[in-house]
Amino acid sequence: MRPLLSVAGTPREQEMRYFSQPWDGWLRSGIVDFMVPMNYTESDSEFVYWGEQQLEMAEGRPLSCGIGPFSTRSTLTLSETEHQEALAEEMGFDGWVIFHLSDVFIERLRETAQSRGSRPHPIRSRQ
Repeated sequence: MRPLLSVAGTPREQEMRYFSQPWDGWLRSGIVDFMVPMNYTESDSEFVYWGEQQLEMAEGRPLSCGIGPFSTRSTLTLSETEHQEALAEEMGFDGWVIFHLSDVFIERLRETAQSRGSRPHPIRSRQ
């Protein structure tokens, strides 16, 4: 089995052209196996607008949604992150990817699992 190649790219078409990241063409030509547009925003309406455009550009090819709870563009709570995960799934993304899975975020996941009465799986960050 060959490894899959993905690329995290700019979320908006204007930025794709400006930064020479035409990931829609990369998907069509098979240069990459799937894309992860970096949809780092605190705005649900912006998140959905970008996502709908990206799914259209991908033309049914594999596309995962990048969510950035701790990025330079956004800071999301755990519930806001979960909400964006749900939005990405509702829109039809093939999956989602969390940018900057930090120790702080891992601790939030543990606390949420404990408050819900579930036993968290061990989560370790790479050091």
